[in-house]
Amino acid sequence: MKTHTKRSGLPGVSMEEDLKRVKKNRPDIHQYLKNPSPRVSLAWNVVALRTKKHMTQEVLAQKVGISSRTIISIENVNNHYNPTLDVITGIAKAFGVKPEDLIKKADLTALA
Repeated sequence: MKTHTKRSGLPGVSMEEDLKRVKKNRPDIHQYLKNPSPRVSLAWNVVALRTKKHMTQEVLAQKVGISSRTIISIENVNNHYNPTLDVITGIAKAFGVKPEDLIKKADLTALA
Protein backbone atom coordinates (compact mmCIF):
# COMPACT_ATOMS: atom_id res chain seq x y z
CA MET A 1 0.00 0.00 0.00
CA LYS A 2 1.34 3.39 -0.96
CA THR A 3 1.02 6.13 1.65
CA HIS A 4 0.95 9.82 0.93
CA THR A 5 3.49 11.88 2.84
CA LYS A 6 3.38 15.65 2.76
CA ARG A 7 6.49 16.90 1.05
CA SER A 8 8.97 19.52 2.07
CA GLY A 9 10.83 21.76 -0.30
CA LEU A 10 13.69 19.26 -0.51
CA PRO A 11 13.48 16.34 -2.93
CA GLY A 12 13.13 13.01 -1.15
CA VAL A 13 12.55 14.59 2.28
CA SER A 14 9.18 14.47 4.03
CA MET A 15 7.87 17.40 6.04
CA GLU A 16 8.24 15.29 9.19
CA GLU A 17 11.95 14.81 8.51
CA ASP A 18 12.31 18.45 7.58
CA LEU A 19 10.69 19.58 10.85
CA LYS A 20 12.89 17.23 12.89
CA ARG A 21 15.93 18.71 11.19
CA VAL A 22 14.74 22.25 11.84
CA LYS A 23 13.98 21.44 15.49
CA LYS A 24 17.49 20.03 15.97
CA ASN A 25 19.49 22.55 13.94
CA ARG A 26 17.39 25.71 14.25
CA PRO A 27 15.38 25.63 17.48
CA ASP A 28 14.66 29.35 17.07
CA ILE A 29 12.85 28.72 13.79
CA HIS A 30 11.06 25.68 15.19
CA GLN A 31 9.81 27.77 18.14
CA TYR A 32 8.61 30.45 15.72
CA LEU A 33 6.67 27.81 13.78
CA LYS A 34 5.09 26.51 17.00
CA ASN A 35 4.19 30.01 18.16
CA PRO A 36 3.89 32.30 15.13
CA SER A 37 3.06 35.97 15.30
CA PRO A 38 -0.59 37.06 15.09
CA ARG A 39 -0.01 38.22 11.49
CA VAL A 40 1.31 34.80 10.46
CA SER A 41 -1.51 33.00 12.30
CA LEU A 42 -4.12 35.19 10.59
CA ALA A 43 -2.55 34.59 7.18
CA TRP A 44 -2.34 30.83 7.75
CA ASN A 45 -5.91 30.57 9.05
CA VAL A 46 -7.32 32.57 6.11
CA VAL A 47 -5.42 30.46 3.57
CA ALA A 48 -6.44 27.21 5.31
CA LEU A 49 -10.12 28.14 5.46
CA ARG A 50 -10.14 29.51 1.92
CA THR A 51 -8.55 26.29 0.65
CA LYS A 52 -10.95 24.13 2.67
CA LYS A 53 -13.92 26.06 1.22
CA HIS A 54 -12.44 25.86 -2.31
CA MET A 55 -12.51 29.66 -2.66
CA THR A 56 -10.22 31.81 -4.71
CA GLN A 57 -8.92 35.07 -3.31
CA GLU A 58 -11.19 36.89 -5.75
CA VAL A 59 -14.32 35.01 -4.63
CA LEU A 60 -13.54 35.62 -0.96
CA ALA A 61 -12.94 39.32 -1.64
CA GLN A 62 -16.29 39.60 -3.44
CA LYS A 63 -18.12 37.90 -0.56
CA VAL A 64 -16.53 40.29 1.92
CA GLY A 65 -16.93 43.37 -0.27
CA ILE A 66 -13.22 44.22 -0.40
CA SER A 67 -10.57 44.11 -3.08
CA SER A 68 -8.71 40.91 -3.90
CA ARG A 69 -5.53 42.91 -3.24
CA THR A 70 -6.64 43.15 0.41
CA ILE A 71 -6.93 39.36 0.65
CA ILE A 72 -3.53 39.00 -1.03
CA SER A 73 -2.05 41.43 1.48
CA ILE A 74 -3.54 39.55 4.44
CA GLU A 75 -2.22 36.22 3.17
CA ASN A 76 1.26 37.62 2.46
CA VAL A 77 3.06 37.47 5.82
CA ASN A 78 5.90 39.62 4.47
CA ASN A 79 3.47 42.44 3.82
CA HIS A 80 2.84 44.65 6.83
CA TYR A 81 -0.86 45.15 6.12
CA ASN A 82 -3.00 45.34 9.25
CA PRO A 83 -6.64 44.60 8.45
CA THR A 84 -9.33 46.38 10.40
CA LEU A 85 -11.66 44.50 12.71
CA ASP A 86 -14.42 45.09 10.15
CA VAL A 87 -12.36 43.29 7.49
CA ILE A 88 -11.58 40.39 9.84
CA THR A 89 -15.25 40.18 10.83
CA GLY A 90 -16.30 40.21 7.16
CA ILE A 91 -13.88 37.43 6.29
CA ALA A 92 -15.07 35.37 9.25
CA LYS A 93 -18.69 35.86 8.18
CA ALA A 94 -17.84 34.77 4.61
CA PHE A 95 -16.32 31.57 6.02
CA GLY A 96 -19.11 31.02 8.55
CA VAL A 97 -16.72 31.15 11.52
CA LYS A 98 -16.14 33.49 14.45
CA PRO A 99 -13.57 36.30 14.05
CA GLU A 100 -11.50 34.77 16.85
CA ASP A 101 -11.13 31.61 14.74
CA LEU A 102 -9.16 33.67 12.23
CA ILE A 103 -6.74 35.13 14.75
CA LYS A 104 -6.18 32.07 16.94
CA LYS A 105 -2.63 30.76 17.14
CA ALA A 106 -1.72 28.35 14.36
CA ASP A 107 0.88 25.69 15.20
CA LEU A 108 2.68 25.34 11.89
CA THR A 109 4.64 22.32 13.13
CA ALA A 110 1.37 20.35 13.33
CA LEU A 111 1.22 20.25 9.54
CA ALA A 112 3.49 17.27 9.24
